[in-house]
Amino acid sequence: MNQSLRPIGLATLLLGMFCVWPSLADGAPSGGVPLVDEPIREAMQDGDYARAIVAIDAAIAAKAKSPDYLTYLKGRALHMQKKYVEAVAVFDQFEKQFPKSAWLRRARFAKAVSLARKGDFRGAELIYRAEAEYLLSGDRKQQIADIYLEFARAYFEPPE
Repeated sequence: MNQSLRPIGLATLLLGMFCVWPSLADGAPSGGVPLVDEPIREAMQDGDYARAIVAIDAAIAAKAKSPDYLTYLKGRALHMQKKYVEAVAVFDQFEKQFPKSAWLRRARFAKAVSLARKGDFRGAELIYRAEAEYLLSGDRKQQIADIYLEFARAYFEPPE
């Protein structure tokens, strides 16, 4: 590999690991997405979103693992059915019910997409603006730098 491309390659690898890292700590599969029951997975893959919503509601009622992810999936299923008002309501509920969830940012972006699809461009803009300000903030830059340093320490100080 060209010497000048090595830092770029390392940065890309670290960034890729960063995207999956928090989910791996939660016991999720390598893709970072929690496992869901087969009926939910099949219904979502088949595009049968009404059936998926029924299965998601049943799983949440049965106290399944990852209720935050299931709620996120329910909002996405409603969005895919073009029920944007209901999807926004689910994403609003998500923010109140799971304020510390790893899926919160994705739920906010999904809410913005649903708002835009229903014609509420101002509401979508406010969400996108707030998320962009966070992504460009000094705190976020420090968080990413800390993650890079953590990976670098692990790389240069391997276990015996």
